Amino acid sequence: MAEETSARANACDILKIDQPIVLTNEEGKTFTGFIDEIGERLVIYMRMPDELYVSSPDAGTVFLAAVTEPRCTYRFETSFIASTPLPIKVWYVEMPMYVTRQQARHHVRIPMPLPMRVKYQSGYGNWKNPKETNLVDLSGSGICFVSEGEVDKGTKVTVEVDDLPLVGTLRAIATVQRCKEFATATRTVYRIGCTLDEHLARGQEDKLIKALFKLQREFLQRGLGV
Repeated sequence: MAEETSARANACDILKIDQPIVLTNEEGKTFTGFIDEIGERLVIYMRMPDELYVSSPDAGTVFLAAVTEPRCTYRFETSFIASTPLPIKVWYVEMPMYVTRQQARHHVRIPMPLPMRVKYQSGYGNWKNPKETNLVDLSGSGICFVSEGEVDKGTKVTVEVDDLPLVGTLRAIATVQRCKEFATATRTVYRIGCTLDEHLARGQEDKLIKALFKLQREFLQRGLGV
């Protein structure tokens, strides 16, 4: 994966009203919304179905938040405080003092909750049956997804993401670089980070980034929760 640089910035200088935001919990489940108010707390207008909204997180639940701009992502950690009752769908989370700017020189990772399929290669070289899972983020050189079980570093995996605008179905072979455990009250899941064996060409990557931004906007505008 391309070398990544990061720098810290004041949150008040980066976060803006009506800015799309992605929140990912320890299970790898991702939620989307718009920043509605910035103050002592961060007020987020959530876009999700009523049945998902009523199952609000517990106070203190930690989320990794991301706001994405072209070729750059700002990330910060925050904690859930409270939510409003329906029909208004608003979450209150802690306002960070700082955000971290992360930008790869050639490959920007875009947070995007999408269904996908993976197939792992066994030690004998054959491919196991495909499994349905969820994408965490994607770039021109790498991919991250959720797994129910541990995956060893160095494992080969085929990945497929369907119906990407401008791209169609993305199919690639990748190599596992990290397997990070997330323990919750009910189960443990893993976030699997991989490098693509063949990096996308710059033109293909630009199409992919535009496709993911387009999907992010569509999710938010249509009110889909993941």
